[in-house]
Amino acid sequence: MKSIPVLGIPVLNRADLLKRCIDSIDYPVDRLVIINNGRESDVREYLESIVERLSNLTVFTPQTNLGVAASWNWVMRNHPEAPWWLHVANDIKFTAGDLAKICDYVEAHPEEVVNPANHGHSLFAVKQSCLEVAGDFDENFFPAYLEDSDHMYRISLAKAPWSDVPNVNAIHGEAPTWGSHTIYSSARYLKMNGLTHSNLFIYYRKKWGGQPGHEKFTHPFNNPEWPIQKWELDERLRAANSCWDGNS
Repeated sequence: MKSIPVLGIPVLNRADLLKRCIDSIDYPVDRLVIINNGRESDVREYLESIVERLSNLTVFTPQTNLGVAASWNWVMRNHPEAPWWLHVANDIKFTAGDLAKICDYVEAHPEEVVNPANHGHSLFAVKQSCLEVAGDFDENFFPAYLEDSDHMYRISLAKAPWSDVPNVNAIHGEAPTWGSHTIYSSARYLKMNGLTHSNLFIYYRKKWGGQPGHEKFTHPFNNPEWPIQKWELDERLRAANSCWDGNS
C-alpha cells in the first residue's frame, strides 16, 4: 500500500483540535512530524501522551516560535529524503478518504510542484522539484500569513505546473467562525495578528512591487541579480513581529 512520506503539523495552541486532526488520519504515514511552537500545557501534555504509542511520530519543540514558514522549512530540511511533504494546519480535520485522494493525486501528477487540497496552504503537498524551481519558504513572513502568497508567486514566475487536489472534503477550524483557530481562539493572538499582518504586507510590497495579485517585480526587491528563490533573513522585521511569544 502507498503511504504519505512525511506529514508535518505546526501547532501553537488548541490541543483539542490537534487531537482531532491526528485522530482523523486514516491512511499510512511514514513520518508524522509535529512542531510545537507554543507553550500551552494542554498541547504539551497531549503530545507526551501519544509520543510512545505512535512509532512514526517526531515532536520538535523549538526554544521560541519558529513561525509557519520556518516550521514548514524545518520539516523539509530535516526529512530531505522524502519525495514530497504534506503540510497540515493543526485545525484541519480530514474526512474519510481525503488522505488517500491526496496521495493518489500527488503521485499521479509528478510534473506538478505543489498540490493544495481544498484549503490552500492549510493543507498542501510540496514536491522536491518545487524547492529546485521556486525555493523554500521565506522566513521573513513571520509568524504567519503571506508566506503562501509569496511562494505561489515564485512558482508562477518559474512557470511551474501545479493544481488543486479535487474532491477533498477536509474541514478547517470549527463553527461558527471556521478558518484559522490559532488566532480565533486567542484574543491576544488575534490582536497581535493585526500588527504583524500589516508589517508583512509592507514587506511583501517591498519584495514584489505590489500586494498579492498585483505584483510588478520579476526578481525579489526588483534586483535582477537575485534569483526568484533567494531570500535573506531580515532580523529587524523578525524582531518587530516577535510579539507572538507562544503564550495565549
